[in-house]
Amino acid sequence: MQSLAQCELDGTSWVVTGGRDGAVRVWDSRTPSPEAPADEYYEVVAGVGETGAHCVAALGVDGDLVVFDTETGDVLASLEASAERRYRGATALPGDPTAFVTLDAEGRVALRRFPNGQVVYESRLPGEEEWARIAVLEREQPLLLVTSLSGRLGFFDLASGEELRPPLRCHRGRFSVAPLPDRSDVALRFVTWDWAEQETRLWTLAGDEAGCVDLAFSGDGEGPSRTAAVSIGSWGRDSVVVGVGSYSRVVVWSAEDGSPITQAQLERGHYMELTDVDLIRYGEREIAVTGGHTCSVGLWSLENRQEHHVRVGSPLWRTRVLPPRGVVMTGPRGIMAVELGPRTFDRLVEPRASGG
Repeated sequence: MQSLAQCELDGTSWVVTGGRDGAVRVWDSRTPSPEAPADEYYEVVAGVGETGAHCVAALGVDGDLVVFDTETGDVLASLEASAERRYRGATALPGDPTAFVTLDAEGRVALRRFPNGQVVYESRLPGEEEWARIAVLEREQPLLLVTSLSGRLGFFDLASGEELRPPLRCHRGRFSVAPLPDRSDVALRFVTWDWAEQETRLWTLAGDEAGCVDLAFSGDGEGPSRTAAVSIGSWGRDSVVVGVGSYSRVVVWSAEDGSPITQAQLERGHYMELTDVDLIRYGEREIAVTGGHTCSVGLWSLENRQEHHVRVGSPLWRTRVLPPRGVVMTGPRGIMAVELGPRTFDRLVEPRASGG
């Protein structure tokens, strides 16, 4: 928080705050939380409907889930939740863009279809943990990874909800997880990261054995650096983990051993924090698509480290790629979608003009 003001209206004291995220929030002094706008979303899943039209499912701060048509902006479905069953997480189903998975506060996991959110099947997770975030690993029988507020990771069969192995202690508190693509010749592998302890780890599970490698996120003396989000992709023949976070930093690690490959500080990010990253392929090149307190959609080439920004004018909490060249964003202004033309990407792949 960088600024604070107070006023009286109709006998009620209101507090107005402004912060580094560029948002202005109004707080009712009688309640412990701000008067959050109903159209502020913190999670988004991209997919396609039965007609092939692009859709996104967005989770709001009120715990409701809304499905939008990205072409028209129309609401296709609104899945309101009671206070006991507010949605906590949503994720894509790898290999099937017509489906997505949701988790609610009671531990119910549902596979749903775009565009109306119709439930295909539903299961309930064990109640010993308070579950928070979900991810799905593509397999013949999809594997559901679920993070808990206690810092442990659960492993479940998506269809039945059956626990496949005991929970694994990954961190001390709330964290996120991203699975690496499944390969028959290696063990189960995934990346976890949290904010409180500023830890990012590459995990390998083989039978009853579990090991991890810490992924370094260097701040080059600017202060503590933390990973805000990661995305899994490829660079040439190598699998890579791309992370973003403090001071407009982007880091690329090897997904094989966790060693750093390259990193950069986005010059036009102005040291502001990046909050999300997704990957898009343009020709033979892998490009990181970022969002955050930079108030722009940032494009960064893994190969030549060039960057380009599309200004939005407000912070972005989430950025997701809409193939082939679209991006959907969420932030204080709601949810937005843009189509990036070839000239935008050509700025990243063409050689920079020499000065003079």
